[in-house]
Amino acid sequence: MKKVSLILLFVFCVFLGNAQEKMIRGKVFSDEGIAIGVQVMNLVNEKTAVSDGNGYFEIPAKEEDLIIFPSVAYEYKRYTITHNDYATGEFNLKLIKKPEQLEEVVVLQNINPESLGIVPKGQKINTPAEKKLYAAKSGPLDLLINTLSGRIKMARKVVATEKKERLLAKLDAMFPDDYYEKQLHIPADYIDGFRYYCVEFQDVAEAVELNNKIRTSLALAELSAEYVKIINETETAMPKEKPGKE
Repeated sequence: MKKVSLILLFVFCVFLGNAQEKMIRGKVFSDEGIAIGVQVMNLVNEKTAVSDGNGYFEIPAKEEDLIIFPSVAYEYKRYTITHNDYATGEFNLKLIKKPEQLEEVVVLQNINPESLGIVPKGQKINTPAEKKLYAAKSGPLDLLINTLSGRIKMARKVVATEKKERLLAKLDAMFPDDYYEKQLHIPADYIDGFRYYCVEFQDVAEAVELNNKIRTSLALAELSAEYVKIINETETAMPKEKPGKE
């Protein structure tokens, strides 16, 4: 009888140790208030989530799963799901906002070509536009150079456009539309615009080019909060139509 009880106790402990995943609701905040658009990732099952406008998120996890919070605005955070977190199905976590570092700017007064001795005092200094116009009219060789330069610029624009279209196609194949709506909270009418917005950023372009889905999702999450803010500010600024008189 005693042996049977020990076996049952062992089986019960093993069952508890291998608890199944369940959806756990979390909230992130800082001293400044709620933390919006923070990427959340469970390193054990590689599931991800993003905090909403109230700082809440939901992610599947079990006890002792390691959760990370990578963010541009907040310091990197690691958190292990506790027994209490798993039992209650929720937890709160405080993040530390990164300090904004401003580059030192040195302002020098009276700096101009004359004070530096580049041109004689009193000599007229042409504007950049005037210099370009003068160069374009200076002779046949300059005209040929300007023509070739214009073609090179046009070719560069074409190459840049083709590269952007390729990135957009890869990004489109990487995540479906409902990912942008449910995970990033981008309204359906703004999803295409958000994709164009994102590929302008080097970190997104590099991640998409490398087909790195996790790195891309982290970059998109960081940009989504700012993009949603832009949408809200734009819609608030737009005048509302007055109902017509019947």
